Amino acid sequence: MFSGRSGDELLISVISSNNFSLANKLVSRYKTFQSDEVLMAIAQNFPCEISIVAEYSDEFYNETLKNASDLMNEMTLCGHWVHRKLAQLFEGTLWIIYLFWRIRNMFVWLFFKHRVQLYQHALELLVEVNSKIQDLDDADSHRDFYTNPLHEAVRQNAYRMVERIVYDFPDAIWSANKDGHGIIENAVINRSEKVYNLLHQMSEHKNVYRTIRDSSGNNLLHLAGRLSPMHKLNHISGAALQIQRELQWFKSWVTYFDLVGT
Repeated sequence: MFSGRSGDELLISVISSNNFSLANKLVSRYKTFQSDEVLMAIAQNFPCEISIVAEYSDEFYNETLKNASDLMNEMTLCGHWVHRKLAQLFEGTLWIIYLFWRIRNMFVWLFFKHRVQLYQHALELLVEVNSKIQDLDDADSHRDFYTNPLHEAVRQNAYRMVERIVYDFPDAIWSANKDGHGIIENAVINRSEKVYNLLHQMSEHKNVYRTIRDSSGNNLLHLAGRLSPMHKLNHISGAALQIQRELQWFKSWVTYFDLVGT
């Protein structure tokens, strides 16, 4: 049940349903995989890392209430009944806003808690799957398991997955897809800014990126000038905003090439 083609399909189905917790329990029963499809399923369904916007702390609330209280005391000390009524109204309004803010934060945290757990389970599964691929006797076959999933992760801008695969398989940074593009070129074509920034920081061969060319003689500036893939453009509403985003992307690369003198 946990081996062969049917075993892979079972795990792929669980991953495709985003049940990474169950997938983690199942993967411990596997000795190996038949193809790259398990890792590919992770790449296609890898959740986005949550960037939680910093919420106002209790210290902020306490300081705000203290300042408001001082203001209300000053209004009350003025002695006029209008000031006292305004102070009472202001105090009641402030506490209502505070109450709604705290309730909002509670629901937001419940949502983020689920997303964070999903992301952690997906990362744990990725580490375990990579480990089983590393255990294969034939080290040369490793690239058959990670190449396509790696480029899919680049396309999805799943930079944490790219980082983990390159960490576990250092030679993966030089892998090419079926079109002959390396992961840096693939990141540029697919507008995967996070992946490109990650690889640019990790690589000890940054100078190579300035002159790298594909089989058609295109450098990174030529690839940046291509129209963005539809799955990226569809996230931007309106043709005007899409054009603006494309121009900004290309101008940033023109600036980059001017700086490096290429």
